[in-house]
Amino acid sequence: MKIDSRHCLLVVLLFSLSSCLLTEDDLFPESAALRLNHAIDQAKATLLAAETGWVMDYFPTPESGGYTLLVKFDRSGLATVAARNTYFPTFTSSSGTFDVIGDNGPVLTFNSYNDLFHSFSNPENPTGIGLGGDYEFIILEVTDDLIKLKGKKRATDIRLRKLTAEEGWEAFANTVHDMDAFLFDPKAPSLFVHIGDKKYIATEGANHVFSMLPEGADKNLSEPERLPFIVTPNGLRLYKPYESGEGSEKIEVQHFVLNPDKTALVASENSTVRITGQPATAFFLDSLNWTGTNAWVIDKEHLGGLFSTAYQQVVENCKTKYKEDFDSFFLTYKGARRGKTFSFKSGRYEGAYDFEIALVNDRPVFTYKGTADRNGEIYLANIGGIGDFIAALGGDTYTVTADSPICPTVLTLTGVSNPNNWFKLILK
Repeated sequence: MKIDSRHCLLVVLLFSLSSCLLTEDDLFPESAALRLNHAIDQAKATLLAAETGWVMDYFPTPESGGYTLLVKFDRSGLATVAARNTYFPTFTSSSGTFDVIGDNGPVLTFNSYNDLFHSFSNPENPTGIGLGGDYEFIILEVTDDLIKLKGKKRATDIRLRKLTAEEGWEAFANTVHDMDAFLFDPKAPSLFVHIGDKKYIATEGANHVFSMLPEGADKNLSEPERLPFIVTPNGLRLYKPYESGEGSEKIEVQHFVLNPDKTALVASENSTVRITGQPATAFFLDSLNWTGTNAWVIDKEHLGGLFSTAYQQVVENCKTKYKEDFDSFFLTYKGARRGKTFSFKSGRYEGAYDFEIALVNDRPVFTYKGTADRNGEIYLANIGGIGDFIAALGGDTYTVTADSPICPTVLTLTGVSNPNNWFKLILK
């Protein structure tokens, strides 16, 4: 039988191809199981190598605000977690076991109950709903100073940053807490976000999730942007970068740092993007702060000149005359009086004096209307010092400065004609 030479060539090519396929080198020099074991060993070694521990930027879900946790892993398999935040108002630490396991990749698991850490994933906390957080995290990237994680259930991006040796845990937690208190208070819910020539109102900062609308937008018709963030020792970091504009006008920011004079949070990526608070005088007179149970309480530890002298007289005379402890003076709105009042509380009694507050050259002026409720009349007639305080209050105009210009819930009012007369107000 005659064999076609083309058939022979085809057979040779097929055998050659088969030979190449059979001898091709593996893409990875190690098996998948061995590579996973090495990744687990590397992650665990890096976690243990941080002698001072790690700062965990923890977000329960991608939609919720973030909280700073401090974590230290030791060779016994114990993880100690510490924090000071909304849910743990004082510095608190708790320990439980941890491990790095394999599950389609290395996974960091906090595998025994930790009172602090698991409070974010416990469905009973708070109020039977829970915060929806993770306690197991896929390890995405490992370096000596930064470990990137992703929540196994919620897919939340989590960071572990190596804490430097000189940073003590409690001091670090207190620094973050103090920054949080300096920036946010539920009683000062509105901040201004400046992006180029645009201005936005951002509320709910105390929950670590900005609800942001353009200034002037109708809240009932507009859907706010929700921007989760975490407070840092020097400002805040958004959960993900915020983008505005297009093309050459595009702006992308994520990290904000408190400027030196503490009047604004400035974006590290673009200094034209800023977050500021309401001006102190405007905030003091804002009608929202004169409703419900709100009151501007005069801080008895911080007043000077005529105000200090009169206050001490009132305290002493209440003790002598009525055998009672004087509690406080405060400015508030009383519906029964249909206006603003300068009020007091002493022992079991409260009294009120009717006042008007106006602006003269953008400075507040207090005017006593000459009327009071019954307790106010009795105490004015019998307790020396109250009349002097009222007279001093109406005797000048005042400059208004805020302890925190971003969150102006603590104000100092200083007499313009006599700066020795001053007092501090706290919004409660």
